[in-house]
Amino acid sequence: MAARVGAVALVAVLAACGGGGGGGGGSDFRVTLDRSSLRFDMTQGIRPETQQITATATGTLPSTLFVGAVVEGQGIDPVIPTGISGNQAVFNFLPRLDLTPGTYTGRVLLSACSDSACNNKIGGTPIAVGYTVVVVASLQVAPQRVDQFVVGGTGTSARVQVQLPTGASTVTARVTNPAPWLEIGTFAAGEVPLSFKPWRAGTYSTTLELTSGSETALVPVSYSVDLPPGGETDFAASADNLTFATSENASSAVQTLALTPPSWAPGSVLPTVTVDYGGGPTGWLQVTPRSSAVDVQANAATAALPQGSYTAALVLTPPQPATPLRIPVALTVGPGLVAPAPRDVVLTAETAATALQGSIPVDAAGGAPQTWTATSSEPWLQLTQASGSTGQNLAWRVDAAAVAAMANFSDATATITIRSGLAHVSPVTSSVRIDKRLPEVQHLGPYLVVSGRTTTLQVRGRGFDGIANLGARLQAAGIGAGTATRVSDTELRLDVAPAAAGSARIITTNALGEALGGATLQVVAPQTFAYAAVPTGGIKRAVVYDAQRRSVYAVNVENEALNRFRFDGSSWVLDATSVPAILDAGLSPDGSALLVSATPGTLRLLDPATLATTFTLAVPDGLARNLTYVGHGISTTSDGRSWLPLGSTGWNELGYFDHATRTLQPRPSQPGLSTSFYGGPWTMMPRDGSRMLVVQSGSISPSPPALVYDTSSGLLADNGVGLTFTYEVSFSDDGSRVLMDSYEVRDRSFGLVGRLGTGIETGWSILHSILSPDGRRVYALALADNVPADGPTTLLPRIYVYDSSTSDPVTSQLPVVGMFELQHFPSCRRYDYVLCPLTRPRMTTAPDGHTLFLAGNQHLVVAPVPAELRTVGSAAARRAQAQRRAPVVQAWPAAAGALKR
Repeated sequence: MAARVGAVALVAVLAACGGGGGGGGGSDFRVTLDRSSLRFDMTQGIRPETQQITATATGTLPSTLFVGAVVEGQGIDPVIPTGISGNQAVFNFLPRLDLTPGTYTGRVLLSACSDSACNNKIGGTPIAVGYTVVVVASLQVAPQRVDQFVVGGTGTSARVQVQLPTGASTVTARVTNPAPWLEIGTFAAGEVPLSFKPWRAGTYSTTLELTSGSETALVPVSYSVDLPPGGETDFAASADNLTFATSENASSAVQTLALTPPSWAPGSVLPTVTVDYGGGPTGWLQVTPRSSAVDVQANAATAALPQGSYTAALVLTPPQPATPLRIPVALTVGPGLVAPAPRDVVLTAETAATALQGSIPVDAAGGAPQTWTATSSEPWLQLTQASGSTGQNLAWRVDAAAVAAMANFSDATATITIRSGLAHVSPVTSSVRIDKRLPEVQHLGPYLVVSGRTTTLQVRGRGFDGIANLGARLQAAGIGAGTATRVSDTELRLDVAPAAAGSARIITTNALGEALGGATLQVVAPQTFAYAAVPTGGIKRAVVYDAQRRSVYAVNVENEALNRFRFDGSSWVLDATSVPAILDAGLSPDGSALLVSATPGTLRLLDPATLATTFTLAVPDGLARNLTYVGHGISTTSDGRSWLPLGSTGWNELGYFDHATRTLQPRPSQPGLSTSFYGGPWTMMPRDGSRMLVVQSGSISPSPPALVYDTSSGLLADNGVGLTFTYEVSFSDDGSRVLMDSYEVRDRSFGLVGRLGTGIETGWSILHSILSPDGRRVYALALADNVPADGPTTLLPRIYVYDSSTSDPVTSQLPVVGMFELQHFPSCRRYDYVLCPLTRPRMTTAPDGHTLFLAGNQHLVVAPVPAELRTVGSAAARRAQAQRRAPVVQAWPAAAGALKR
């Protein structure tokens, strides 16, 4: 098929040279070509270089010249640009760009025409130019871009068709930037398959690069994912942290993390799992991934971890585009050996020697068995089995000699260290504690009894609760011990009836055979001393009778001395030791020492036999002199405490001297107890030391209540019946009766028994009274109201004896059972501020109740009590004796001067 290319007018070039010619040109007009054929070798789609043919005109040119070209065939582009210069025309040829591979041939007919329609061809035209176009194949793809649209949770696919260039057999495909959402398949059958994965919502793009031979084709790819209904969820695990615990040389239980795939990729998920140990010990996490789960276990053995705390992170990396998870992991490694429980061995009265040995299991906390060795921190704990394997026992034994050397009521602890044969396993410790609490007698109250009588002793000590059989453990040989009763861990009651004078050691035994403590009971025979009067001078503040040594000690505040009146078997011998500013005196808990206090603040212990000072203690806070001329002796209770008024400013306190430690101690702390020791306190107690009455003050208003100290509790308490202050108090030996201010007798609970006041003759006044040791008698010293101040007189002092075991139910008056006279005045007869500031002597009795001792500023009077007045008769006899006396009502107290304190 011929194609008309076009006609271009040429200006006649020869006319310019003066040539002429008609419209058809001269007969000599000819057109010649410089070549007669064309050949193109090209690659499909790639334009080759232009080829030219030059036409030259000769002869006489027409005035107007047209040229034209007709292309036969499909090989040549019909648009043929032409250029004219002078008598030449240049034709530019190119093959068609859309030719498919193959060989194309044909002709191009070039014509010179005299008309624009080229109906009149001239110059020997048309001239045929043959052509050959050879097209070889190139790399071609379709489509030129790929765009895909899906909803989250679904994927899709596409295909790119590829024409290989001539001579090529394959093509390679890749993306020019990362596109994990796109998978490129294998080229086959002229196609490259593309797979678009289910992906999270978004728009993603890349470029597909296809290369075959030396040719490359680029295909833009776009992937748009819309949110699914209900939205999307990311990759997740069932826990956001893991906590493990195990022991050295062992592994923990397995924990499983369940994994949930992202919503855009349902089904199972198998992430990549790594462990980040953060620079710490490694290798202790064992991880086993499986479909949609990860099993995790901590193993301290594989990493040889010692006890402690460890951390790591589990990193779970799922397929893209899911977000990786970081799961913190904590591991606590405990001891690889089980720490055995400590052993407490409490040694009580019934503890046998077999309790001083035992065994301790040694076990592994987990994992494989281990060997071990053990050591003791103390030499007294001996390890008789000090090595072995876990599951076996360690054996120990306490050195009996070391136990015997321990102080009672102390404890000692030995640490046992158990070490594994594995270096990374931490040692563990156990302990054996010996708590020595063997029963021990410390004090007796009273420490002295009278033979031939039954007395109930307070046995004070500790560890008594551990005694199973008191009769077997409490020993008081040779004194006729009777029933023993346990009051508390620190107190027993023991009835004794010694037949003869002497001494006996009261002890408790124990199954270990240790000899501990003990207290000596002094036994004196009843003795009625003959009447005696020993001249003496100076005002006596307090008087104490020592039956063991048959001595009376008097606190001579006027002469600043401690006077001793000692019976040498036939008479009373007076000696003394100087004590500047002497304040008070008393006996130690066992009667082995004299306590003497002095102001401003000194406490001395004296040897009763020599009156030599054996110990001195300074009292920094001072000792309070609360009453100038009235003292009751230093109260020493049966718990080994001697009580003292502490202070120097008027606002004082109560403390005690501890005989066991020889130290001064404050009273027990009692936050709930209100105290007010202004101008006080002063204390009085029965001879057995079981309790103590504490007067807080006589100088403050309102008067604070009197307090009672009970050795069973070791605490002070309100008396409970409203008693406030009193100056004079006399107790029976066991505290069951108390005489207050020489006038009123009360029972142990301070209930009223009766009062003095009737039964003595008119014209006589009672100065001072005390109770008998058994509490059944009151001995009242009376002086005649009109006794002369000095010189001979028949109005001698009298002792009226009251029956304090009963009283008149109507008047509460105690009956008088009799009277006896003294042959000497203990003190001056009448009160005189200068000559006789105190007419009232101090009084006490012997423990057997046979003798009264009265000490004043003139005499020590030793007065035997008539036997018939000491004995409590029948009620009828008491009434008959009372009826023989005319009752005399007396004002109480009768003589104001007699009350000076």
